[in-house]
Amino acid sequence: MKIKVAGIQLTTTAHIDANLKKALQLAGHAAESGARIICFPQFFHLPWFLHEENEEARKYAVTKEDALFDPFRTLAEKEKIVLICPFYERGEKGDYSSAVVFDTDGTIAGIYRKNHLPDLPEWREKFYFTPGDSGFPVFETACGRIGVQLCWDNFFPEGCRTLALSGAEIVFAPTAAAYASQERWLHILSANAFVNNLYLFRVNRIGHDGNLDFYGHSFCVNPYGELIADPIGMQESILLAEVDLTRVAAAREETGFLRDVKKPSL
Repeated sequence: MKIKVAGIQLTTTAHIDANLKKALQLAGHAAESGARIICFPQFFHLPWFLHEENEEARKYAVTKEDALFDPFRTLAEKEKIVLICPFYERGEKGDYSSAVVFDTDGTIAGIYRKNHLPDLPEWREKFYFTPGDSGFPVFETACGRIGVQLCWDNFFPEGCRTLALSGAEIVFAPTAAAYASQERWLHILSANAFVNNLYLFRVNRIGHDGNLDFYGHSFCVNPYGELIADPIGMQESILLAEVDLTRVAAAREETGFLRDVKKPSL
């Protein structure tokens, strides 16, 4: 099955409603261009708040049923697309860095909660979030079997391997990366894609926020770790890629990486 997928690079301001409106417009344009799965960057609708430990920033946490998602549910159902929306989740047992996946009928296919949390000078995630408690779920959607790895997760290869062993065909990696780290991201995601024989789509934040310049450079690699959608720079744009999900099974049969692996406990 061949489908188009898209990553949305957009600048984010302190005006959340305006951010959401722009995100919806860009997703609509991507759908008009034929995209069936559309992914946003990490915290695509929020100003960057992780640079400091600030209790007031907890106001950004919402549940998956929050009204801010209603237009995204509507768009998913109207255009028959899958949407991947990272957000600050208010949970029953803690708050999480999460991504909600809407299927083509507007229903929630699932939630991924980030497992690996950095504690760096501009990324104070352990102050705000609890590590994910739902493992590495694969979401069965009308457009394929999808996994999500949020930013820092991608530097821990066990997550991508677990997703592959559970049948994921394409993994989306919404990120908020700065400091010109593009080369290392290209290396690690290309390697993760190849050794697990799946598609991997990195969608990065852009724009200047505080001390950080989020540089974009979103890209997509195929099950052999080869670029199929070249990195785009620090500009507001839509990156489109065509993926052939039948290549996933073919690559896995050819390499034998997943067939021969000594499986860990999942």
